[in-house]
Amino acid sequence: MRGLAALGAALILSCALVSQAPAQSAGPVAAFEQEVAAVYAHYRRALFATNQKDTGASAQAIEAFAKGWSAAIGPYREAPPPQYAGDPSWSQTLADVEAVLAAAKVDLTQSGPEKAHETLERIRDLLWDMRARNGIVTFSDRMNAYHEQMERVLLGTYEGLSEKGLGDLRDDVAVLSHLAELLGEHLPATHVGNGEFAKGLEAVKASVRSLHDALRKDDLGAIRSLKQALKKPYSMLFLKFG
Repeated sequence: MRGLAALGAALILSCALVSQAPAQSAGPVAAFEQEVAAVYAHYRRALFATNQKDTGASAQAIEAFAKGWSAAIGPYREAPPPQYAGDPSWSQTLADVEAVLAAAKVDLTQSGPEKAHETLERIRDLLWDMRARNGIVTFSDRMNAYHEQMERVLLGTYEGLSEKGLGDLRDDVAVLSHLAELLGEHLPATHVGNGEFAKGLEAVKASVRSLHDALRKDDLGAIRSLKQALKKPYSMLFLKFG
């Protein structure tokens, strides 16, 4: 996980930027981001399949992402698109993504889907970091920021929901609520007016609202249940649109 400092940086970027790419080079910038977004669908399926512990589907999705990534990146290896032209870590990031893919294939064969899933998670952070250091914010980055905070809420013990723990959880859910709202801003064209996306986004927001309401009522049983219920709507939105 990138940590709270990185999350703060992502929030600053998401509030400061009003587009997914610099306007001065919208053509090639948008073209590259769209190519990566198309390939990223295979990556999302790989994460979903490994999380479901489906070895066959995991292998297929990882291979599809590896082939798609190689094809999409090929023309840019020596000549990055404009938004990354000044990035000294461009070549290293590409190499790191490919190294993670190779490791995930080995992990899937030798250790199983759970280990492969853990390894694949690193690609999300590599691409997020690359865009952040170059001033780019995409819908995927907003999903990543939400996911990181959601994981913080899911994994936190909050001192067994003691008075102090409940206070800390309320603070974390407030941040999560803000990040959920950002998911609906500056959407890619493919998501605008898409009824399925709107339904999925509302399910994510509703899951946060329900937890917030339980916290207001100090309903410990509901809090424990609704905390875990955050994961499913996010996972479904991520799989289809993230």
